[in-house]
Amino acid sequence: MHPKRNQGACTTCRQVKLKCDSNERFPAPCTRCSKKNLQCRTDPNFKRTRTRSRLDEVTNQLNAIQKTLAQQSQHHPPSVQSDSTPGPSPGIEYIIDNEEPTFYQHANINDLPASPPVLGPASVGIEHVIQLFSHFEAHYYRHCPILDTSASIAALRQSSPILFWTIVILSSRWHPSLHHHYNNLLGPYRTLLGRTLAEQIFFLESIQALTMLCFWPLSVPRQIEDPSWNYCGLITHAARKMGLDNVRICSSDRTARSKRKTWIAIVQANCSHGWTSGMTVSSEILKSLQSPPPGLSTSFEKQFFTTAEIWRRLAETSLIMTNFRRDIDSSLSFVQGLCADLENVRDGHEDLWTAEIDLIVIGAQLCIYALQLDQGRKRSSGISDTQSSGPDRDQAMSRRNTINMAYMTAARFIHRFTEMLSNSVITGIDDQATTAPQRYLPKYFFGLLLLSMAFVFRTKLLHAADPANLPSKPEVHISQVYQILTSWSRERLDEPARAARVMRVILRAEKQGHVKINESNPDGRPGVAFLDEVIKTAKDLRERQGIDAELPTDESTIDGLHDFPMDSTPNVSDLPLELMHDPSLEWNFPWGLDLLSGEQYNFDINNIYNGIMQ
Repeated sequence: MHPKRNQGACTTCRQVKLKCDSNERFPAPCTRCSKKNLQCRTDPNFKRTRTRSRLDEVTNQLNAIQKTLAQQSQHHPPSVQSDSTPGPSPGIEYIIDNEEPTFYQHANINDLPASPPVLGPASVGIEHVIQLFSHFEAHYYRHCPILDTSASIAALRQSSPILFWTIVILSSRWHPSLHHHYNNLLGPYRTLLGRTLAEQIFFLESIQALTMLCFWPLSVPRQIEDPSWNYCGLITHAARKMGLDNVRICSSDRTARSKRKTWIAIVQANCSHGWTSGMTVSSEILKSLQSPPPGLSTSFEKQFFTTAEIWRRLAETSLIMTNFRRDIDSSLSFVQGLCADLENVRDGHEDLWTAEIDLIVIGAQLCIYALQLDQGRKRSSGISDTQSSGPDRDQAMSRRNTINMAYMTAARFIHRFTEMLSNSVITGIDDQATTAPQRYLPKYFFGLLLLSMAFVFRTKLLHAADPANLPSKPEVHISQVYQILTSWSRERLDEPARAARVMRVILRAEKQGHVKINESNPDGRPGVAFLDEVIKTAKDLRERQGIDAELPTDESTIDGLHDFPMDSTPNVSDLPLELMHDPSLEWNFPWGLDLLSGEQYNFDINNIYNGIMQ
């Protein structure tokens, strides 16, 4: 009798019929995928592709192509190449340029302002300006490389004060030693920003400044006050009025290239903030995303183009799913195909694929699973009891499998995020090194981290009576998220501190047996309900039980929250055996479990802390 086949093996190992240890190493990749830097994914419906005789087929095709090229060369001799620089190849959209351009000239005295720049009552010394620009180049600019940086710092300050001060204030917020400038500049900068928004926008630099504010929004007392989605509408309208969505360029036109990249960033901002604000992105905007500009592109630019493509695919996928006429509860394989399509973005970009891009793909897949569960919940709530029949069992099984995949995707996101923190290379310019470089990531990483935490956290609360049914210890994932948030926090009630406070309040009350979360309303805004319930629960607990809003961050309120030192993150070898589980195995979940109700459009991070400050 043959031994039972390991259905938990990853698709890569199953393709080559090799033993796989993904069960034992989850959520880390299996040993083979980890060594070869391959995509480790488990799919119960995977069917391996036969490769026997494939080498002979490819060899024959190659010989035929070479023969055809040889015949063509006999009839059409090659022309003499001119001395002029050739244009890009028709089949290649861009070429990698390893030489990074200078980020705003500041090599000599003429490149710098004649006196310390002043904004209202605040001023920044020349040396600090240089440090802040260097810090922005090192940690921020690679995520949004849309500027024409060939000018000097002095010229930029003269031509576009809003862009100059946007770079300064964004760079100062989390700077290791110059962060005091942020609070000093915040009021005067808001005044300058208000004047810019009140006037007609005619300049590319103003659009670029607002675009970067969409990537790194300013701090607000409550997330509902974040105006980033409003900025998206403003810059989209202004950019289209200036023709940025239809720029014809050649490889040597720096201004046109900057315009094309700016429009790509605007579309990306629409997709990311459309998800966090509970709004949809029009298909017209998505279709307007043009290919990267031709000519030389830096490695950072290529990574930026890849990230924008992932967000665009997520937005398009969401449009497909929201208009899907079939019973979406029975379409798990269809949704898995959509998730696989996101992974296919990696094809052809392996040399520049980073842990950050991988996280965006995993986060996008998590959004897709959330949307599928939400659509199924809506359809189930609209079916009367007389309409319910035999297919309900199949739908419940499909829903349970989707919940399995969603939970494990969230666990994988948190693990990869933690792994990225522990493996990050500390870089810095002029002693500007930091132990938390991910603090400078665009804000949508923060939203995806909270979304993953909400999946795991909600599961822990719903299964408090039967934790053995969970495939892993949720406390491990919660501890990882908590440590990330506390390492990012610098002020008493900044965004990471508020998120960590919500976790402390609920987990402390859970230990005392005071937590009760109501089921979400199917008629509520999808994607926001289960998050709002967690936040509302924390608010009610503080008001009803008088829990201090400012619980000390070092207070041990639950077991597992402080399993790891606050200045470090757990390695894969530190994870308990309970974390190792095959995501394709069925769990003993109640069929009616409403673990998730969110679509990526309506996960409103702007509302996540609404009411906590009250």
